[in-house]
Amino acid sequence: MSENRKWYVVHTHPGYEKKLSEILNRRRIEGYCPFNTLTRPGNENRKPLLEPLFSSYVFARTYEHKADELKKINGVINLVHWLGRPAVVNHPEILALKKFLGEHLRVRLEKTEVNVDGEVTICEDSYTATGKYRPISKNKHLKLLLPSMGYLIVAELKTANFELQSQAG
Repeated sequence: MSENRKWYVVHTHPGYEKKLSEILNRRRIEGYCPFNTLTRPGNENRKPLLEPLFSSYVFARTYEHKADELKKINGVINLVHWLGRPAVVNHPEILALKKFLGEHLRVRLEKTEVNVDGEVTICEDSYTATGKYRPISKNKHLKLLLPSMGYLIVAELKTANFELQSQAG
C-alpha cells in the first residue's frame, strides 16, 4: 500500500518564510512559499517587492507519518492544526495557487469559510457603468477560491478598452 504525500501548513517565524522553503527543498521535502508582487507608492520605477502571501506560513509536502519531523526543522514553530489534526491543503489547490500567482501580480486575500471537501474554482466579475463611454471591462476581478484553506485570492484586471455608445438624435 503506497501512501500519498500531503501538503501541510507550517507556521514559521515572521520573515523566515523564504528561508524555510529553501531549507525544506534542500532536505528533499517539497516546500512552497507563495509570494505576492507589490509596488510601493513612489517606487513604480524600482524593482517590485516580493512579500509572502501568507505571513508566517509555508506549505510542505510530505508523508503523513513524517509530518511531525517538520517541527524539528530550524525556523518551524509548529504545524497549523484544524479540528485537532495538522491542517492539510488539497494538492489541486496548491497547483491552482501556483498557476494563479504565475499569471497575476498584486493579488489580495479575502477570508472565506473553510470547506475541506470543496473544489477549487475560479470566478470572474466585472463592473459596467453608463455614460457617454461605456467601459467594456472596468475593474474586472478574477477570484480563486481555495476552500480547504478558507481563502479567496483576488486579482484585479484593469483594461482601457472603451466602446462609444450610440446616441439617438
